[in-house]
Amino acid sequence: MNWFTRIGRGSYIVFIVLRYGLDQLVLTSFQKPGLSLIARIASIGRDLSAPRGQRLREALEALLIVVVMLTLLRKAERREVERYVHGGWIAALAAGVLTWAAATYLIAISGADRELTEGFGSLLAAIILLWVGIWMH
Repeated sequence: MNWFTRIGRGSYIVFIVLRYGLDQLVLTSFQKPGLSLIARIASIGRDLSAPRGQRLREALEALLIVVVMLTLLRKAERREVERYVHGGWIAALAAGVLTWAAATYLIAISGADRELTEGFGSLLAAIILLWVGIWMH
């Protein structure tokens, strides 16, 4: 495994850990005052209001698709196209940041509209996961 692949995989794992607050989940499980202070500092600016189990599940779902694709490429001995998988999750990360910025600063959504947006987003995510599952078989 070359250094570019290791850096790509490592940065994706770090992104998932920070995105879903898994660092806060681990640090607050210990009863040490220093670790809880680090957890509070690390969670500044992040919305960690979702239940811990939900955050863990979403993090594992996000990692699962990329890990399965990389595993299939390795078994098929197609390591030369792994960079496209890494490019895909990096592009998805950039699209997520742009979507967040647009939703935060450009669009005003009320409570009912927010629920509809989340519902349609969840439906779209389920369709994409189903398509990926069909594609991989």
